[in-house]
Amino acid sequence: MATQDTLLSIGTRFKVSPTTVMSITNKVLYFMLKLKSAYIKFPKNEAEMRDISEGFKKYPGVIRAVDGTHIFEKG
Repeated sequence: MATQDTLLSIGTRFKVSPTTVMSITNKVLYFMLKLKSAYIKFPKNEAEMRDISEGFKKYPGVIRAVDGTHIFEKG
């Protein structure tokens, strides 16, 4: 997910088949999608957006970050 490695190269590194790598990847993605609503929240109104953006004063216009990465969003 985070690298450009192939299923074959990952499987070789961990001594499993590419099919196993894909199966594990699918399971991880499934659980990430299942849990997303518990961890990914969007501001409900303009006041909430302003409050959140106060935490990102060094980055004007930023209202959220994912895994430490700032995401630009036009308002």
